[in-house]
Order: sequence, then C-alpha cells, then structure tokens
Amino acid sequence: MIESLIRPAIRALDDYPARDLDDRGIVVRMHRNEAALCVPQCVIDAVRAIDGEMLRTYPTELMRSFASNLARRLGCTVERITIGNGADELLYAVARTVLEPGDTMVAAAPSFGMYARVAACAGARVTRVPYTTRWQLDPDAVVAAADARAKLVMLGNPNNPTGDTPSAEAVAYIAASLPNALVAIDEVYLAFSERSLIGCVRADAPNVAVIGSFSKSAALAGARVGYAVAAEYLTAAFRRSIGPYPIGVASLAAANAYLTGGTTIAAFESALRAQISRSLDALERTIAPSARAIWRGAGNFMLAELGSGASHIANALLADGIAVRSYDTPELSGMLRFCATDDATTARVTASLATMLRGRFNA
Repeated sequence: MIESLIRPAIRALDDYPARDLDDRGIVVRMHRNEAALCVPQCVIDAVRAIDGEMLRTYPTELMRSFASNLARRLGCTVERITIGNGADELLYAVARTVLEPGDTMVAAAPSFGMYARVAACAGARVTRVPYTTRWQLDPDAVVAAADARAKLVMLGNPNNPTGDTPSAEAVAYIAASLPNALVAIDEVYLAFSERSLIGCVRADAPNVAVIGSFSKSAALAGARVGYAVAAEYLTAAFRRSIGPYPIGVASLAAANAYLTGGTTIAAFESALRAQISRSLDALERTIAPSARAIWRGAGNFMLAELGSGASHIANALLADGIAVRSYDTPELSGMLRFCATDDATTARVTASLATMLRGRFNA
C-alpha cells in the first residue's frame, strides 16, 4: 500500500498544534506569539510597488541586496548568512545538515515543540534536559546529557515557553565541551536586539549557529523571512540543504524595506518594545492575584501557573474567541502562555480574564 512509503518517524508526528484552532472563530490569537503592532507603512508600500516584471523573474538581485543589508544590520558578513522561509525552515536545514538517523539532539524540557519535530524528521532521537529550578537551565546538565551520538544542541534565547535566556558564557561553555556537536541558538524573539547571541559565532566557537527571523521583532510573520548566522563552512552546508530561492519577491521586498527604513524603523522598534511591556504588564496585573507563579523573560510572552483551573480558563477564553497556549505535558501542568498584543486587544483579554478569575475559574 502507498501508506507504507511514509517513514515511521513522519507517521508518528502529530499535526502542528496551532493549526487545530484556526477554524474555530478565533478573534484573538494569543497562542501564536505574533507581533503586538503592525509593521510601518514604508514596508507595506514596498510590497505594493512590486510589478509584473519582478513577479515574472527570480529575485536574484533583490536577494543579494537583502543579504547585504541583513549582514550590515547583524554585524557580520554575507558569507555567514543563510536565508530561509521563516526560522522554521532554518531549523529543518540545521537538522538535515548535521543529523543522521539514530543521532541525538539535546534540548531543554520544556522547549519549543518544533525542535523535536525537526529532529524526528531527520530520524534522530531527542534527549530532553529537565529544569531542576524553574526556569534556570544548567549548562552542565546539557553537556552531561549529550551521548556519543549527540550531534545537535538546540537552545532558545529566550526559551519558549519558559522565557529564560542562556548567557554567552553558557553557550561558549557548551560549545567548547561538545566540539563534535552543533550548538544552535533559536532567537526569533530577539532578532536585531542587543541581547542577541550572534557574538557567540566566532573563530573559537566554530560549532555555534544563531537562528533568527523577522516574524516577531519586525512584525512580518506573514512574510516568512528567517536567517541563520554561522561559520562559513556551516553556512555553505545550510545553503545546500534548502532551495536556491527560498523566499518570494514580496517577502524580500518587505524585509529589505524594513532593513533600510532608517529612523522610521528605529521608532517602530522602540514603540514595539514599549507596547510589549505595556501589554504584558496589564496581563500580569490581571492574572497575578490568581496565579501561583508568573514568568516573564526577554520575549513577547509570559507563562503563568494557574493550577487545576488552567484548562477551564483556556476553554472559556476560547469560547470568547481568545486563544492562549495551554499544555498537557507534566512539566507545564496547570500553566498557560499569554503573548503581548495591542492596547485594544489587551483590554479585551484582560476584561475577559478578570470576569473569569473572579468567578468559578479562580485558581
């Protein structure tokens, strides 16, 4: 039967969880961690300026211009950058590049579910490193978890959903302790930030790669623009593992306009940081009286422990058109993740939450 052609690792995968909620009349999608503000008008204008000739041809020149501008913004050379269709494609590219069936990938538990998916698609096993303290990942535990077949260590900066960030010293220690493994840092929430760990990609740490995207920090999730920064030999390998034109002309035009927006983009990034803080502050004030604990890190989200009432709160919010991230894993039992959004949406969510928490869902 044709079904027998499908690899067991693929058959064993569930569909990506966020897709399950797409057709339920959701108005507020807090489960996706999308940007809290819309991108500036100059970026939209660049997309509207696309003509038929640009659509007819492969975007070679535009990709070259984008790569040059991105390298300038990130403070590295073009030869160290791989461009992909969102950060997810870069995660898959990293896994395809270094993992063979039977190899091991090391990741924190809990962490972004896509890490396990890309490892599974490569036929690799995942070794999960639990937090002994919420949420402080021990670099020694990461190193100790790596067996002889460990070829990849995947760390979030910040980790999703816990919000903790590895230090540059911790990354350097892990990379030096595991010279035969690639240490990949996923920092989609910190793209273009001074808190980025791109500085860890250096000559004395040739096995470190940093993955970012324009989805969160640049409000371009719909454009699907991602990148990886690594040593040149790794970059060459990553590029060979993906297609020659991984991003369409509209996405390139939007991202390039963002990178060349000057003071307009600087003002937007400042406004976005302020909006994230304001939204999370309001959410935290509403949830705090009923929460056992709340964790906020460097990203645009926070994790709240609400006990046995968490699933009821999530379901009640969903009935009100608001989706938040809930979990069924033991380490995240009773927890919900909320992301920052604009002021009007934040007000709607906090009002709905306040009503619930005053009533039977008070944890």
